[in-house]
Parts: sequence; C-alpha cells; structure tokens
Amino acid sequence: MKHTYTFLSLFLLSSVVNASTLLWKADGKIIHPSCFYLKWSSDDNYEELVEGTNCTAEEIGQCLGRENGIDIYKVVYGGTLAINIADCPIETSPIGEADEEVSGKFNPKYGYMSNRESRGYTWYGVAQTLPLGLCKRLAPHVSYKCRDIRLVEIYYNNGGTATWKYGNIYGLFSDTDSGHEVMVPLVNTRSVKDAMAYIKALQE
Repeated sequence: MKHTYTFLSLFLLSSVVNASTLLWKADGKIIHPSCFYLKWSSDDNYEELVEGTNCTAEEIGQCLGRENGIDIYKVVYGGTLAINIADCPIETSPIGEADEEVSGKFNPKYGYMSNRESRGYTWYGVAQTLPLGLCKRLAPHVSYKCRDIRLVEIYYNNGGTATWKYGNIYGLFSDTDSGHEVMVPLVNTRSVKDAMAYIKALQE
C-alpha cells in the first residue's frame, strides 16, 4: 500500500507537465532513472566538481568543456557527470506486471520509478522536450553533437523519510571519440517551475 500511495502521489505531481509521454527513449531504449546524474542533498558531489572554478551547480552546462572549467568526464566520488546510457540498467517490467518490491516500473502516463537504494526509489518524468538549439546555449563549450535535450522532473528517496525533488535540464550527446551516447546535466534546479523560469529568462 505504501508503494502504491507513493506512486499515485508522484503521478498527481507529474500531471503538471506537458510532454505527450513522461518516458525518455533513445534508440528504442527507455532511459533508466540512474542515467541522470543528480546533485546530492549535501551538495558534496557538485562542490567537488566546481572546486577551483567559478562554475555553479545551477548552470553547470556553461562550464563543461570550457578552459578552466569542468571536463564532462571528471570523476567525483566514483562517478562522472556524463553517463553512458548503454551502461544504465535495462528493465522491461511495465507497471501493473511487476511486484511492488521489484525495480522497473514504467509507463508513458506515469513516468518511471526504479529502486536505487534498499526500499528507496528514483522517479522521473519528462516535463518538456526542448529545442535542440538550446543545447548550444546551455553548454556552449561542449563539442559533441547534441541529439536531444529535455526538462526532467525527478524525485529521489534513499529509503528514509525525506524525498528530494529536482527540475533539471539534461542533454543527450554523441561522444564522437568513444562512440557512446552520454546523458549530461546542463541545468540543476529544485522544480520544473524554476527550470521554466530559467529558460524564459534566457529568452528575454
């Protein structure tokens, strides 16, 4: 019952988004929640990422690939900003056919919830598919080709009582050096509303 209530609550929250499907697909594969690099509640990972630069977590894309900025493959606490989507888990159990304790619940209408920690979860839903031209505006120094860019609403819970909410913009890039498709955070905010306000400010 707890899992059902949580999932219903997330669906109601996600109903504010405008995307025709809450799932993000690339090359026929549904993007898994662990493909999205998140800013920790402690900020420790981003604090180490931007250390020694004038970069900010909120506008991280502006610093990626820039001289005296941040390499998208910089390793912090064992992880990198750029995540190869081929390395993300693949799960095929749709909502309604998976046990409540099983990771891998996804549906175009309800988003995607997956267990990352013991009895915790990460949920995401695509809020907006954005114009490709925005990639160059948000990550002007990344040389790789941007294939897709979207505003994503994410909820993360590590099994405790607190749940963290994000409204982040991610770009999917083709790394021409490795041949990998990598998911990269470009803007980090606390809500879809904040992210939309940021995009609007760019256009003014």
